[in-house]
Amino acid sequence: MKTRPASALILFLSLLLFVSTSALAANPDCLLQTCDNCEKFLFTTNFSYNPDIDLTNVFNPTYADIEKIKPFSDIRMDSVTYVGKTRHGMMFVTGANIINNNFDDKTGADSTGFVRKPWWVINTGRGHNTTFDPYVTQGPTSGENGATNADMVAAYANRNLTSINYNRERGSVDIPAVFEISFPYATDTFFFWERGTDSHIHAEFLDENGIPVANSDICWQELQPAGYSIYTDTGFNWPIGANPQKCGSIGVKLDGVSVKTLRILIYHPEDFGADLKIMAAPKGSTSAAVLLKEASELISALEEGCFRNPNLRTPLMEKLAAASHAIANGGYNGAAQKLRNDLLPKIGACDEPSKKDWITCCPSAMNKNYIPTIKNLITEAIDLLE
Repeated sequence: MKTRPASALILFLSLLLFVSTSALAANPDCLLQTCDNCEKFLFTTNFSYNPDIDLTNVFNPTYADIEKIKPFSDIRMDSVTYVGKTRHGMMFVTGANIINNNFDDKTGADSTGFVRKPWWVINTGRGHNTTFDPYVTQGPTSGENGATNADMVAAYANRNLTSINYNRERGSVDIPAVFEISFPYATDTFFFWERGTDSHIHAEFLDENGIPVANSDICWQELQPAGYSIYTDTGFNWPIGANPQKCGSIGVKLDGVSVKTLRILIYHPEDFGADLKIMAAPKGSTSAAVLLKEASELISALEEGCFRNPNLRTPLMEKLAAASHAIANGGYNGAAQKLRNDLLPKIGACDEPSKKDWITCCPSAMNKNYIPTIKNLITEAIDLLE
């Protein structure tokens, strides 16, 4: 086991007192599908691939075919649809704490001579071609020693569905591998994606004192097909198989409580090490700032040709910054008015540009795809503020 501060060990031992009975039980046949103080729901994942992907700049020339490249490249989560509504704005992980990362000292070659690395349970990975694909940012592959807290944040803090936290099948019945992830603001709605749809997810939802106020055992049989498949680069030159893993999804809505932090517990081999991507729905006026921040980052990344006048990028960013400042000072109505009256009418659509638009039609299809996202993020921020 890694050497860790005494405080971390004390925290780990104390949290075991709060572990739900359901999470401690072996669950190979999905007998447990609990949701205490919460409710599970299904949702549709709306996603896209880079329409301008360069097939000459890929990780493996033998895969120079767009359909074969997709599971290894960037997959952008555009929105989710549930209970008849489509939501584009998301909150991403801003903090992580790996409490216990088990090490398997019995790891060795199997009957075929294949050595299964890494030896740590908690890791991060990404698609093999994501570093060549500029469509969405992605986190790192964690490497030989398992994930760090920074690795975890980087893996989760983006829309890239191929940038994940993957967990090995080496937990234990008695001493799980444990990590926590935190979002910038409290909410009651969380979205889970799992690579392989063959695992169990043990999740606890923590209050500000670190005490579980809700918990859920999610069985692989409950997951809804998400519509995409991925193959993850773990950093150990694993052979690239012909069949990337299909991904599934499920949502959890808390009953009457909101939290910022989730604790994930990884148990016995029957868990098949859930490989996760987790996002959260913004809730309340203050969380509108998260959507404006992402909209601003997208605008700043757009190529100059997207703007009717390149100099218009600066005032556009200034208006977003002013709205964010108003939110920080509690001026929610003022921020909503600035966004609704001053900014939204000037962000034109590529299909119907007008002379008043600040953003018109981007030269590249990749950048063009971001214009609706920017408008939707600002529109949903206004809804939160009002």
